[in-house]
Amino acid sequence: MIYDKNIEKLKSLVILLVIGFLSYIYVINTGKSICIFYNIFGIPCPACGMTRAMINLFKFNIREAFRYNPLFIVLFIIPLAFINNKKKLNISIIIIFIAVWIVRMCLMFPDINPMIFNENAVIPIIIKFLKNSF
Repeated sequence: MIYDKNIEKLKSLVILLVIGFLSYIYVINTGKSICIFYNIFGIPCPACGMTRAMINLFKFNIREAFRYNPLFIVLFIIPLAFINNKKKLNISIIIIFIAVWIVRMCLMFPDINPMIFNENAVIPIIIKFLKNSF
């Protein structure tokens, strides 16, 4: 029974790694955001800049990695917390991401990359359309 749960968690982790790799390829080739939150609401999500941070980490540009998202290091802890089902650690990671996101929004939004406003996102386009209609 425990073995089956671990296999399922491992499968999920492999799927996440594949999605991460495909995201990397997409960002490198298109330069566009893969973030659903950003593309719908127009504001960066708590993990915004993570792909670019990891790309810079792999290029050994540590300073740039921190600039894009200082929590890129936490990505190495998340799989361990997920596999071991550490609920308190998972909740702590979420709280840390949200807290750092709020600080980054206050300091960087909307002018400093990666915390830039996306005026081409769905919600801003709808708002712009409604303003122009009335």
